[in-house]
Amino acid sequence: MSNATETSPAPPERGRAFSFPIRGRKAIELLLTAQYPTVSRLSHGLCGDGAEAVTRKVLSKSLTAIERFKGPVEAGNWYLHHTILESRHVERAAVNWPWPGVEEPDLQAFFKAFGSLPFQQREAFLLSYGEKMDLRATAVAMDCSTTAAQTHLSAAEQSLAKLSGDNFEGLRARFAEAYRASPPPGDLVIAGTSRRHARKRFWLRMLRLIQLLIAAGALVLAWRIYRSMSP
Repeated sequence: MSNATETSPAPPERGRAFSFPIRGRKAIELLLTAQYPTVSRLSHGLCGDGAEAVTRKVLSKSLTAIERFKGPVEAGNWYLHHTILESRHVERAAVNWPWPGVEEPDLQAFFKAFGSLPFQQREAFLLSYGEKMDLRATAVAMDCSTTAAQTHLSAAEQSLAKLSGDNFEGLRARFAEAYRASPPPGDLVIAGTSRRHARKRFWLRMLRLIQLLIAAGALVLAWRIYRSMSP
């Protein structure tokens, strides 16, 4: 049932073109804006009400890694992997929520069944169908082998297929569509995070400047002492 994920393309956010390496506040905000919807919906799908805390933590943590990203694929993989890691710390129990915008009873039941799956089965299912990732990329994001990722995905599919019967493939497609269509709750996280990063970078530059001035002063003093001791 999961062979369709082998060749699925990456979603638009992870393929969006940027100038790497990322430099400057504007470029940072553009990258965060592109990654924010993915981080928000993935964390919401994995830990429900804990999603906002996870999103804030992932975006904040990314500020120490942004300048090391060599391209959009590496950046997208980083955000997915760390969203999963932070979600694991917040919540491992079942998630009971009505997914935003879902009104059909059969699709609501599918989402509810998905929310009751074990955590790693939810991860594998969301990454494979919600984020349209192939098996290898899913395994990298989950930090496990492709065999383990396939095992979790197959178990999730079997559990959901028992509920859905012959409607499984149609409900799975509608699930993925509703998941990807869900908007993030706003962009306040992005604005606040980028401002904090700008302040942090300013003070880091000031600290480096002070260190250089101290080193230069020490060299000048050493030179004067040397000259004063020379015959």
